[in-house]
Amino acid sequence: QITTRARTILRTIASSKKARGRAILLLVAFLYGTLNVTLRAVYASEGPPAASVLSLVRQVLSIASFVPIFMASSSSSPSSSLAGTEEGEEERQEQQQQIDGIR
Repeated sequence: QITTRARTILRTIASSKKARGRAILLLVAFLYGTLNVTLRAVYASEGPPAASVLSLVRQVLSIASFVPIFMASSSSSPSSSLAGTEEGEEERQEQQQQIDGIR
């Protein structure tokens, strides 16, 4: 019964943009919430924590909290939907001109 319910939830998330957005927000909140718990574990270790360990923990969890958003936005990016169209070709040429102007 639990597995059936879990499958139903996963199908809903996969098929509904609203459900997918809520799932991403929930995951981001979870990842962001683990930062405090992880830092407590680092401070609870023997001796003072090294600055590099604290920095690593903060950076990894900060980046990890944004990964779901980047993944969702890359799958629905407007430039990918324009690929192969006249507008997409114009956009690509404009981007190339900007790159050439920077060089």
